[in-house]
Amino acid sequence: MSPHNLTALLSNALPFPAAHKFNRSLTGAQFAARASMLNGCAIKLHRLAIERSSRAEVRDYARQMAEAHIWTAEALLTSVQSAHLNVGLDPQPDDRHHRRLEALNLAALPDFDYDYIDAQNRLYMELIVLSEQYIETGADKALAFFATNTLSYLSHHLQQFAPLAGADCQ
Repeated sequence: MSPHNLTALLSNALPFPAAHKFNRSLTGAQFAARASMLNGCAIKLHRLAIERSSRAEVRDYARQMAEAHIWTAEALLTSVQSAHLNVGLDPQPDDRHHRRLEALNLAALPDFDYDYIDAQNRLYMELIVLSEQYIETGADKALAFFATNTLSYLSHHLQQFAPLAGADCQ
């Protein structure tokens, strides 16, 4: 089963991130630090799925996504250097995300794939909101370009999990 067939359960229940407050004063350094942390969480999330999923298709998907996020981390570093920002990029999860990853690690195996995709979708929504906020500030062009690409890429992946129009969600 492809992870894209897990969507009926998830996409209708995916809330807008509760922490969303539009930040019109988001600096490049703040954006880069937060994007690095969230991207690091995505890498850990996908690696966890590689280890825990019982489905080969889900493990293959998680492997591809982990590799994509490693490339994303490199692209962010390049953008930060182009913006001449002196900011450390720490990919380690904050306390809230660490607790979410730990909870997923403890999820029952029959529920793991569903919980994994749900966690991915929620994390991607956070990255999308962050990218939208930074793009809105009109700040550094290199970072805004990174944010635009991130927004496009993650939106594409979230759309893969959206139910088909008129599909029966049983």
